[in-house]
Amino acid sequence: MRRTLLLGIAAAVMFLGLACGQKATDTEGNGAALESASGENEAVLGDEGLTEALEESQGEEAVLQKNDWSAQAPISIVAENPGHGYYFNGEASGESAQALKLEQVFEKPNTIIDTEEWFAENGIEKSFYDVFDINQDTPGNLPEGIPLVEENGLSVVGADFDEDWVYVVYGEGYWEGYVLKIFDRESLAPAGTVDFTAYRYVDDTASFEQRLWWARIQDGVIYASFGHGTYSANAPFHAYIVAVELDSGSVLWKSEPLVPNAYNFEIIGDILISGYGFTQEDDYLYQLDIGTGKIVEQLPVKSKPDYIIRKGDVLYVRTYDTDYRFHIED
Repeated sequence: MRRTLLLGIAAAVMFLGLACGQKATDTEGNGAALESASGENEAVLGDEGLTEALEESQGEEAVLQKNDWSAQAPISIVAENPGHGYYFNGEASGESAQALKLEQVFEKPNTIIDTEEWFAENGIEKSFYDVFDINQDTPGNLPEGIPLVEENGLSVVGADFDEDWVYVVYGEGYWEGYVLKIFDRESLAPAGTVDFTAYRYVDDTASFEQRLWWARIQDGVIYASFGHGTYSANAPFHAYIVAVELDSGSVLWKSEPLVPNAYNFEIIGDILISGYGFTQEDDYLYQLDIGTGKIVEQLPVKSKPDYIIRKGDVLYVRTYDTDYRFHIED
């Protein structure tokens, strides 16, 4: 998609450049035929229109180059932590996002241990890899070429993927992932590293560690969720989502705490859907404005959300003991 847009813009600029060159050649007296062709071009666009079109195409190309962080790959970012609680850098663009209309169309208790059956019965393809676990004798299925240990000795603790990228989390143990490496999905070439060491500890203090659970890139911004399996009474500031601009490394926002502890989140348009819950705590699906990280709506569910997956116009939600389906209304 990115490459297609850039090629299209380059072609447009080339065409306009040829038109301008043609006019210049004619000025030097190279023939009536060229004068006629140049006149036809001017009749369609005119000098002013030609200039405006060229400036517009150049402006669009500049914006695309700025947002296409992968052109600078591999990048390296050390993400700063703005501190406890909600943070927003104040640079919102456009209007606030409107919550999605979710109509519940299915609810059924599950057996808690039938997660694999849930994926299969609903025809949901997993977008994460199994990671080698010596304690559970799990071999893992990471693609060859993804290092199991990164340059500083940290091991893979989680990995997932989308159409463009593979996201690999490294840490010192299952609950301690805090370095994210991004690889091109097709070539597995390294695209970047985001060091989230500043988000390593629950409550941002050296009490006990949390981990990075899920990450997604959209429009040059990486969104990452953090959390630990603990009571909010013990760690009231854990479980949040962070948005980092990839071309600058700036933290755009950090959500309120106790918003995500599901294994994943889902981005639909300008809404990010996460889920949080725990024993003897309230369990919710949250809708966040992707531009500011603010909660725009919350929906109660019966137990902690584990998986939130969109398939067409249906949102499948797997919680600890209940399965849901929601129709995403236009």
